[in-house]
Amino acid sequence: MLQENIKVLREKIEKAAFKSNRSLKDVKLLAVTKNVGVDFVREAVALGITEIGENRIQEARSKFSSLKDLDLKWHMVGHLQTNKVKYAVELFDYLHSLDSLKLAYKIEDCLFKHNKIMNVFIEINTSGEDSKFGIESVQVINMVNEIFKLPHLNLMGFMTVAPIVENIEDVRPYFRKLKILSERLGEKFNRKFHLSMGMSDDFEIAVEEGADLIRIGSAIFKEKL
Repeated sequence: MLQENIKVLREKIEKAAFKSNRSLKDVKLLAVTKNVGVDFVREAVALGITEIGENRIQEARSKFSSLKDLDLKWHMVGHLQTNKVKYAVELFDYLHSLDSLKLAYKIEDCLFKHNKIMNVFIEINTSGEDSKFGIESVQVINMVNEIFKLPHLNLMGFMTVAPIVENIEDVRPYFRKLKILSERLGEKFNRKFHLSMGMSDDFEIAVEEGADLIRIGSAIFKEKL
């Protein structure tokens, strides 16, 4: 069943990418494996998945140990507490949820000790919901400037989580807001910023609005959760 799920998913991604004058290869599919057993992760990898996302440090540590024979890129997509930074630095290649300078400085210190570079995305709360993590848009320029001073953090771009809505089209403004913000910052800093946005319920709109990475869990593993 995973094979069919991934096939259908890639077809939908390709169709959505076409609407924004891009192709399937322009969108990186990140399989979020929260609550998914390692056997199913291995099955997904055999079907072409190479990017794995996890929300929780403890679960990621267990899976990383069991899957260390596979050539995978590991992404932390959940909220990261400062007291878990040392574990995140050991496990992950990417962090999608950088939401404070305090956290950035803590990560930099740990990366320095490990002589490691980590790819990071600044999480931005585009909806303004109190229940969401992420910084406000007005804070972004200052945070970008500070992160550029940290040699072990490689700023890839920005991440957002859209609100839950009844009409899925209602998420479009939140993704578009991040796209416009990233373009403005790209012009200011003379570089290309990537966008991590879109999950199982809204990835098609995210891709249409310019997502470079989409974080997909249930659309891949729905029979396994």
